[in-house]
Amino acid sequence: LPRGMSETAHNLSLNYNLVDNDHYYFNATLRYFLSDEDKGGGKNLYTNNNPEDKTYAWNPNSNSTKRPSLDLYYQRSLPHKQTLILNMVGTYIHTNANQMYQEWKNDILLSDILSNVDGDKYSIIGEGIYERQFEAGRLGGGLKHTQSWTDNTYSGGRTKMKQSETYLYTEFSGRVKKLNYTAGIGVSRSWLKQEGEEDYQYYTFRPKVSLQYNFTDNMYFRVNGSVNNVSPSLSELSAIEQYIDTLQIRRGNPYLKPYKSYDMQANYIKKEYSPET
Repeated sequence: LPRGMSETAHNLSLNYNLVDNDHYYFNATLRYFLSDEDKGGGKNLYTNNNPEDKTYAWNPNSNSTKRPSLDLYYQRSLPHKQTLILNMVGTYIHTNANQMYQEWKNDILLSDILSNVDGDKYSIIGEGIYERQFEAGRLGGGLKHTQSWTDNTYSGGRTKMKQSETYLYTEFSGRVKKLNYTAGIGVSRSWLKQEGEEDYQYYTFRPKVSLQYNFTDNMYFRVNGSVNNVSPSLSELSAIEQYIDTLQIRRGNPYLKPYKSYDMQANYIKKEYSPET
């Protein structure tokens, strides 16, 4: 049945730059993201063989997100075509989701379900990258660490989780005639501890490759392949039951583990220009 909806989002940022063209570049960015959604509405439920026997379902829901973050980036030029890059990002995310579900028949309330989720997540991401240019290409390597703390409050309980991931990698990029290539290897360690459950750690070998063949200045074919690590979220791990409606219950699985994701992308690009340009 027709009903209005609203969706609002705001992105604010404040930047500061300090640059010495021959030596370093520093950037500090303070960001704030705010969103608010109000969706859902009413509908009539009935069976095909008895369309006159209707049940009215009322299902409004609202979601809001607040996300401030601070991003610090520093790049330093070193002798012998070397570069050092340091990046640190701190983020706080507060989410609130409210969902109501009611069923009415002949002005009689048959079902009344209210599901609320209130979440807080703090995270710190730090990365250091070293690069050096050679005649044959560019050699690089880095270390990235992510640490997060999550606290979710549901209508039926509360869950907490600590999570971290460390990624160490190296790669080499070069060119042979019309072929550009990048090959890299890395290893990541994932650690997770949900309150009331045993912690675990998971190691993943993560190779990557990228090939790009330039047929002309305006046409090329590129293939990217990589192995990545995907960790489950707290909502996917939580065994607390959330009632969605009279037919659905959402419940996570505390025994979920991180898994490998094999990604492959192929792109063919051809740039065309009009006679005027």
